[in-house]
Amino acid sequence: MPRRQPQAVSAWLPFQALLIAINPKIYSMRNKYILEYALIIIVILLSITGFWDIYFGVDSSPNLHHHLHVVTNLIWLGLLLYQLNLISTNQYLNHRKVGLSVLFLGPWLVATTTLLSVYSAHKGLISGKGDFLIVQNVMVTLETALFIALAFIFKKNRKLHGAFMLSTAILFMGIALFFTLISFAPQFRIEGPETFSRFGKLLSRRVMFA
Repeated sequence: MPRRQPQAVSAWLPFQALLIAINPKIYSMRNKYILEYALIIIVILLSITGFWDIYFGVDSSPNLHHHLHVVTNLIWLGLLLYQLNLISTNQYLNHRKVGLSVLFLGPWLVATTTLLSVYSAHKGLISGKGDFLIVQNVMVTLETALFIALAFIFKKNRKLHGAFMLSTAILFMGIALFFTLISFAPQFRIEGPETFSRFGKLLSRRVMFA
């Protein structure tokens, strides 16, 4: 009898194991939403590491603005994960019912993000150092509000609706990755326009030793 060839270990194996733990019925959908699950899970993990320095760093001093922002972000990402789980198991009616919570949670998410942006800008103004993240903070706040609004406008178009909702997670991922790098990789720490060149230097070194 011919020997069976050993199957290659998939790079998605850790995610597959986690997805099975979340919902064993996912694989009946032939991994249709595995990339979406992976995206949300990665963003949740990056959000935790991104806020790590604020809560557990040497000079950590979290305040009410940070607490509201962290809790709201994690609730939002948890909602996206739960809604995706309902879609993957064809529970469309429950998906619509749970989706009504976005009428409150969406504006609340934008409000807490705005509050943190204003606090950051005010802190930079008082200190005299300015807030070099003000453009990023303002744009992400506006984009988040836009994506949530578009998700509701196109709620009858499942693909567009889902794309806009997941786009909010992608916005979070960019900021979370930024803060994760400056927390755990000091070489990436950006403290103002004069330190932007650090990214270029690191990339050039990586090319040299690749």
